[in-house]
Amino acid sequence: MPVIKTIKQSFFLKILFFTTLLSFLPFLLLGVYSLIQVEHLSEKIMHQQIEKTKASVLSQKFSYLEKEAQTVSLELVKVENNLKLIQKQAEMVFSKENHTFSHEPDIQLVKSTQGYLREPQHIIDRYDKANFFVSSRAADASAIMTDLKKAKELEPLLKQTIKNESILKAAYLFLSESAWLTYPAMNIDFEVATHKLPPNIRLQDYEFYHIADREHNPSRTVKWTKPFQDISHWNWVIAAAAPVYLPSGELRGVVGVHFPIEYIKMKLNDIRFEEPHAFAFIIDQQGHFIGGQRNNPDDAQKPELINAALNTKKGISEVKLDEGNIYLLSTPIKNNGWILSFAVPESDIIDPIVNDVKKETSMQILSFSQKLFLLLVLGTFVLVIFSYRFSKTITNPIKQLTVALKESASGHLGKKIPVQQEDEIGKLTETFNFMNSTIQQLINELHDRADQLEDKVLERTKELEDANSQLRETYKKLKNSEELRSELIIQISHDLKTPLTSIKGYHEVLMKYDQLSEEQKREFMKLISLRLNHMIQLVNDLFDITAMDINEMHFEKEWIPIEFLLEHSLDMVIANTPKQKITVHSQIEPDLPLLFVDGKKINRAFVNILENAIKYSRNKEEIMVDIKVFQQDQEIYIQFKDQGIGITEENIKNIFTPFFRDQRAKSEKTMGSGLGLTIAQKIIHAHHGDILVESQIDQGTTMTIRLPVMDEMETEGEEGAVIKGS
Repeated sequence: MPVIKTIKQSFFLKILFFTTLLSFLPFLLLGVYSLIQVEHLSEKIMHQQIEKTKASVLSQKFSYLEKEAQTVSLELVKVENNLKLIQKQAEMVFSKENHTFSHEPDIQLVKSTQGYLREPQHIIDRYDKANFFVSSRAADASAIMTDLKKAKELEPLLKQTIKNESILKAAYLFLSESAWLTYPAMNIDFEVATHKLPPNIRLQDYEFYHIADREHNPSRTVKWTKPFQDISHWNWVIAAAAPVYLPSGELRGVVGVHFPIEYIKMKLNDIRFEEPHAFAFIIDQQGHFIGGQRNNPDDAQKPELINAALNTKKGISEVKLDEGNIYLLSTPIKNNGWILSFAVPESDIIDPIVNDVKKETSMQILSFSQKLFLLLVLGTFVLVIFSYRFSKTITNPIKQLTVALKESASGHLGKKIPVQQEDEIGKLTETFNFMNSTIQQLINELHDRADQLEDKVLERTKELEDANSQLRETYKKLKNSEELRSELIIQISHDLKTPLTSIKGYHEVLMKYDQLSEEQKREFMKLISLRLNHMIQLVNDLFDITAMDINEMHFEKEWIPIEFLLEHSLDMVIANTPKQKITVHSQIEPDLPLLFVDGKKINRAFVNILENAIKYSRNKEEIMVDIKVFQQDQEIYIQFKDQGIGITEENIKNIFTPFFRDQRAKSEKTMGSGLGLTIAQKIIHAHHGDILVESQIDQGTTMTIRLPVMDEMETEGEEGAVIKGS
């Protein structure tokens, strides 16, 4: 383009163009940087505000949740108190051997064609009275007529209970002969005709009866059932049941009341949220959906929400869903173990904040951009004027210098250019003259420098060879570290795979074979729990040894007697193996000095060694452990000697390697992670001590710990020491 060509041919225009451009760019970059910083600061403030608001909202919602749970719990407590009153009255009535009726009731029972018995009165208002039903399963109805008359005395109390507590749907007394008195009165013929009530019903087969028997309720308290649909068309209810015992200890029957699920749903519908998409729901202990403000599968009945509520039980958890994160607040209802939960979408909390902050940020950026544009226009105008004036002061003297340089270029290197100015251009001319006079001198010096450079090249070559040698050594170390890391991952995967495979197998057996006995199921669950505990111990040990390897060990040292440490460690180990007979012989030298150690960590090392001694001696009827403690020079020696399977000579050097376990221990299926002795060694080494091992196959192993005896001068700089124990 003609304009670019003109600029290239004119030094004056180049100075003017590039000075203006270089001066303009900082303004532009400063403006862009300021806009980015404003945006970044806005994002930071927004995130801080979001975190504060989320914490505040969730805290308020959790308080609200606990209040609502307490309200539901109080309603259930009222029901329990009324039922306890009925239970107490029933036990009092049935406990009298020679009962005298104040007004002996005339009970007439009619036998139906299906064989059951009922009162013959035609029911006009079922809330006017209670009525009897005797299953056709009862062998001799006349044998229980006295008890039916006793039960009739409970009718006023049942009737009054329902009237006082309008939310209750029914109150009843069930006798063990599958007979009952229920209020309000039931249309028994209709229930039998519609196949809602089996004429030969056996009450012991139903949860509302058997949850109160001796097997399921040995404490004789009030128990709650799972939700079920009542046969009298009272829709879904839960039943509270309590046993009625005779003075002889015989279970005579069960009293109970029906509490409608619909009332719980009404309570949930009364809960109001400021967040538009928040909702509440209740599940039982098995994860069955009881009710909620939203009843479609896309909302409260999502498996992710139900599983999170079951796992959390009480507290706040974050559930990640495809449509966004939801904060789930859960708390149990103590009476029946139900879980009340609030689901609050994260977007309902943060969207208003994000919208407000973005709106305010946009306004501020627009205002700043307008001011920046005006500043750039004014700054550019000022820079153009300044650049023009500045370029003229340079280009005119340069033209004069150019003529002189052309003469020098023709070969007159020794000719000096006359200096006509005393400013920087004049100094440039003087410098040019000086340059011509020193060129020859520089040429001579270049030969000398070339020789020196050759020597330096040889010297640098040697340094590079040394550096390459160090790099090769570093590469070997890195390669070795990578091999150790790969080996560690393989070992961890192997140790986790074995219990996981066992757990999967036991779980498949439990899921596939329904005919397993309860004892077999408990045994499988015990084995699963054992494998899970082994995995948890492995992860905990791995976490501890990793923290030790990256120098995250923190010591809280204090002066502690060695007797105190040993006694505490023995108590812990013996408590963890109650089924094994363990005999410990201790020989502790008197008047030993106190140890300046971290008691918890030293205790961990002792426990790991003692557990190994017991673990690898379990094939014996009685486990013998000898402990000997004595001082030699400035060190305390603690020896642990067992009579276990022993360690081979070639394996002694490997027992402190992470995950190493003797092949014989694996063949005997002895549980362990292979990290116990590694952790113990690191703890002892961190206390400037050492562990020594002596062992013979089938004769036992002796572990000897050496710990230094420290005085007050040596402990300077440590944390403040205190004397613990006696």
